[in-house]
Amino acid sequence: MVVTPIIKSTIVSFENWGEDYDDFSISVEADIGPENEMGAETFTFHVTSPKRLSHMGMAGEIQLGRGLLIMNEYNYEHVKQRIATLLKGCTRDTWSEVSMTIAKYARWEYDD
Repeated sequence: MVVTPIIKSTIVSFENWGEDYDDFSISVEADIGPENEMGAETFTFHVTSPKRLSHMGMAGEIQLGRGLLIMNEYNYEHVKQRIATLLKGCTRDTWSEVSMTIAKYARWEYDD
């Protein structure tokens, strides 16, 4: 049996906007679970603009890319579509394998 992950729900859990429309950092939590089954696990994606990344670099901060979606203009629907597209490549034989695959791209609620 193949387990196909789908988005069950999403929510914006954090927003940080600069003075310009293209200066933002936003956290989107996606509850993702097996298609045609109950239950989901939460994965967090950090959506940021190149402008925000440049500010972080200038401040001397080192940023890790896992869970990072970079876009010029924030669009919630595009974020959800991108996550759904990502999930198409995460189909595996078991939910455990699926969740570990998704965790390569997003922060998983069970991460240390």
